[in-house]
Amino acid sequence: MGRQLAHKKAKRKKDSSRDRIASRTEHLPRASRLLYRIDHYSSLPMAAVVVGCLLVCAVAVGAAFGFPPGWISALEVASSMITLVMVVVIQHTQGREQTATQRKLDEVLRALPGAENGLMMLEQAPDDILQDIESQQRTSQRKALGRDLSWLGMSGAARIKPLKRPGYLRK
Repeated sequence: MGRQLAHKKAKRKKDSSRDRIASRTEHLPRASRLLYRIDHYSSLPMAAVVVGCLLVCAVAVGAAFGFPPGWISALEVASSMITLVMVVVIQHTQGREQTATQRKLDEVLRALPGAENGLMMLEQAPDDILQDIESQQRTSQRKALGRDLSWLGMSGAARIKPLKRPGYLRK
């Protein structure tokens, strides 16, 4: 009886994890869904345990057979391939999440009455505009705090200018 209850709880937990991933990714293309699943399952603690056990087993089997040269090169190739795949997976999922976060922050800027609307979509601005805005904000920060912030790498007394809306955002 106790085993059946534990089995049902484990099955429910597994199903809820699967449902959570499915509900978050059902609208995505098939490739994105696959990458999100790889990202999710590879970040579970059990994945680290499984990988650790596999490595220990591989070393034990390799030691038993005298570490054949073919096995060593196969292990190097496999680890390189897995590393490359995981880099792609992480870049894909974090890129999508960062884009979503930026859109949410833009919406917050749009909703706040005193916010500078010119900062929306700033991540797409050219580098010179980003540097100008950063300089203006550091100067404003220095003036608001009323103290020397040279330890932050700012030098000279820059003139405070109101932020201008970048040209690509002007209507």
